[in-house]
Order: sequence, then C-alpha cells, then structure tokens
Amino acid sequence: MKRFWTFGAAAVLALVMAAQAQLDANYKYPKMIAMMIDAAGCGPCRTLESKLSGIRDGFLDEDILFVTMDVTTEATRHQANMLAAAIGIEFVLHQNWDEPGKLLIVDPSRVYAVKTITADMEPDEIAAAIRETLAE
Repeated sequence: MKRFWTFGAAAVLALVMAAQAQLDANYKYPKMIAMMIDAAGCGPCRTLESKLSGIRDGFLDEDILFVTMDVTTEATRHQANMLAAAIGIEFVLHQNWDEPGKLLIVDPSRVYAVKTITADMEPDEIAAAIRETLAE
C-alpha cells in the first residue's frame, strides 16, 4: 500500500512540475517594473501620467510591467502595499511612498530602483530611459 501512495505522490508531483514548466514557457516574468507613485491632487503625477500614456504602447512587446501605486489615503496605501508585496517590491514602495509624482524603474531580481523618472522629463527622454534599463 505504501508503494502505491509513493508512486501516486510522485506522479502528482511530476504533473505539477510539467504544468509549471508549461506556464513558465508561455508567460514571461517582467525584467523591469515601472512603478508610478501616484496621489490625488498631485500636479507632477498628472503631468507624468499624461506623458506615460503616450509612450506605454511602445513597450507592449517588452518585458516591463507598468503599475500605479496610489498613496493618497490609508486605504489606497494598504492596497498599494498589498500589490507591491504580491510582486515583491514592497521595500521599494515603502522607501518612496512619501514622494508621489515619480516613476521608478525597479529591477525585481534585485528589489532595487535602478532609475527614477520625473515629470520634468520629456516623453522621448522617458522612453529612452526605460529602453536603457531594459537593455542592461
């Protein structure tokens, strides 16, 4: 009886590993995460968001994930914190959530902001900065 259960557990484990390999083959994890720190009433946030909306489509085939973290209230900070924790970058969020109005390019493998983009940059400068980090 023990052998049957051992064989059954091994078969289930093999199926799970095969399914995970298939998922890994079909879906890419982001090389970089572009994390916008946003807040209501933040002028630089609106300016930066407007510039980003014009360049995001240029990165559809790139391995970069764009996320917005709303840090306006305790409730939105809680939601932002849970999202950041789910994607493994809560440390970077906590270091920066008192400074809305910037876009952080985060290397998720190092949990480190490799570049900071601000509202005073032009859209072509922003796109070039993102491409530069993806090329590293």
